[in-house]
Amino acid sequence: MAYEIPGFRMSLPAASELTTDIAILVAAGTPHVFRFVSVDSSGEIDYTAATGKDTASALATVGVLQDDPSVAGEPGSIMVTGVSKVEAGTGGVTRGQRVVTVDSTTSAGRITDVTDNGDDQIAVGIALETFAAGEFGAVLLMTPGGNRDALD
Repeated sequence: MAYEIPGFRMSLPAASELTTDIAILVAAGTPHVFRFVSVDSSGEIDYTAATGKDTASALATVGVLQDDPSVAGEPGSIMVTGVSKVEAGTGGVTRGQRVVTVDSTTSAGRITDVTDNGDDQIAVGIALETFAAGEFGAVLLMTPGGNRDALD
């Protein structure tokens, strides 16, 4: 049972690339809310790629998309702190584990558990429920303060 406890929220415009991602996700029958987003150099949001400590996107992860910006430039609501619903990627998520974002065209912004080689991963939250790939569960957000090695 996914639930939320909202904290701080903000709005930023969606990047033009986000509309392309939405078309891919809608064609695949996949929702595009409740995924982690990052801010690009233009101040617009896009789904967060895998959060490795050596990638620029890891430092730009700001929170979880809460609504449906359907065109470029439309504001998207982002939960920055609190407990948010988040969609699990491949492998699912285990209650009590730190989570990282997944990197692929249709899975970007989804989460999975930190792996054994988590020293190259950036934790973005802590799972409060166990849920499978494609399902939604509650995650305590660690953004932007989550930018540190996941297993340090």
